[in-house]
Amino acid sequence: MRIISILAASVASIVIATPVFAQYQGSSNNKGVQIQGNTEIKAKQEGASAKAKGEGNEAKNTAGAIKGGTQIQGNTKIDASQKGVSATAEGKGNKAANVAGQIGGSDVVQGGAVMGSSKGSMGSSNANGVQIQGNTEIKASQSNSSATAKGQGNRAGNTAGAITGGTQIQGNTKISASQKNAHARAEGKNNKASNEAGVIGGN
Repeated sequence: MRIISILAASVASIVIATPVFAQYQGSSNNKGVQIQGNTEIKAKQEGASAKAKGEGNEAKNTAGAIKGGTQIQGNTKIDASQKGVSATAEGKGNKAANVAGQIGGSDVVQGGAVMGSSKGSMGSSNANGVQIQGNTEIKASQSNSSATAKGQGNRAGNTAGAITGGTQIQGNTKISASQKNAHARAEGKNNKASNEAGVIGGN
């Protein structure tokens, strides 16, 4: 059963009860990260900047994220904030992003990587997936954040409080996300710019 309540365009609060899946098993990926027990992460970024120029590069400012290849058994709590951060992609096929309080993601590193923070999980047939066993709570905020894509085929985005594809959670999930003065801009050809708060699903 899922209940999703979006309070405003840029402020979202989400509560979900997700289906039960297999008991904790260790990962088939021996380069992954496994944690048994409760995890709490507080992450803060202020005045950070990242810039990708050229072709096929990526620039990102990340606070409080759980990436692929991570398994945690226990309750998870992430408190992440970003203020005055900027990410810029210029050229061709580059990515720029400011991310606060995210679980999962399409930019998973083969072999598993944890960036920023981690919370709860269990065994998975997908070595690069994220699995959490236990209740999960994410608090994320962004203010005065800007992401810019210039050139061709670039992507820029500001994301606060997101659960993306490749993630499995057993237990209740609560997301409280806010964005203030977040700016995403795309210039050129086939570029993408987005501001997202309190998102479930997608990349």
